[in-house]
Amino acid sequence: LIKRLEAPTAPGRHSAALALGLMAAREAVEPLMRALRDPSADVRANAAWALGRIDDKSAAKALEGVLGDQHPEVRAAAVVALGRLENKESVEALLKILREDPSPEVRRVAAWSLGQLDDRSARTGLATALRSDKSEDVREMCAWALAELGSRESVEALTAAMKSDESAEVRETATWALGELGDRKATDALAEVLGTDKEPDVRGVAAWALGQIDPGRAPANLVKALQDTDDDVRLKAAWALSQIADPDAAPAVATALKTEKRERVRQAEIRALLQAGDESEPVLRDLLESKDAKVREMAVRALAGRRSGPWPWPWPWPRPRPTP
Repeated sequence: LIKRLEAPTAPGRHSAALALGLMAAREAVEPLMRALRDPSADVRANAAWALGRIDDKSAAKALEGVLGDQHPEVRAAAVVALGRLENKESVEALLKILREDPSPEVRRVAAWSLGQLDDRSARTGLATALRSDKSEDVREMCAWALAELGSRESVEALTAAMKSDESAEVRETATWALGELGDRKATDALAEVLGTDKEPDVRGVAAWALGQIDPGRAPANLVKALQDTDDDVRLKAAWALSQIADPDAAPAVATALKTEKRERVRQAEIRALLQAGDESEPVLRDLLESKDAKVREMAVRALAGRRSGPWPWPWPWPRPRPTP
């Protein structure tokens, strides 16, 4: 296969680079670095991809050398490979791509790669791009990458994106990122978005994020979300209330349970009552007379103190795929 990297036809060299990457053949690192100078863009892109798969940091400089390639698919492959190498010395080169590359897709994968590198300047660059990049796909990936880095220094930038980005997808992913970071400083902003955002996907993730953060007391908008018109928002709100376990929210949960039509939401509300403490016992006993067998089962579990469920677990996922 290494010899085929010098085949007379581009398709032959292209397939050889692909195969070597799939095999993660370490003995092919040097030949693949030479293939980064192949006259065919397809071969160069596959060689870059293969070097990322092999994961040998000695290839980092060679990969940085093709970040100026005229073909965006080659630049993108090299950027992703650098992220997979997790070589912090490549941070500045990747930040330059994030700031200056004309291709939104190349900037997007640069954001992903920076999310693999635990570096302060990477976090700063991602936060800047989250505020200013013209492409919503790039901003979305920046939000994901900031969560991946796990830095609470990013809360301000993520909060701004959650509240004001014109793209619902970016707002949703920024909201998810705040939940992942788990910083209680975001509580008020999350509660505000839960009550004001027009998109149910954003409101739902805001409810989930509040449960993830667990501010100790249930914000008023989280309790109000039990009456949201969207089933998933109500489900996530009930789940969040069960995580927070605020006894003061129990009466509102009991009221919502009387009119809730969706089985999974009712189950989540029962769990919220269970977690709220002894004040909920009369409501749970009333549920033993429910016509819904699932509700009766959940009420029995709750009264028996079986906190292990099964209970709904509405875990959201970020919109941008973690792997480009």
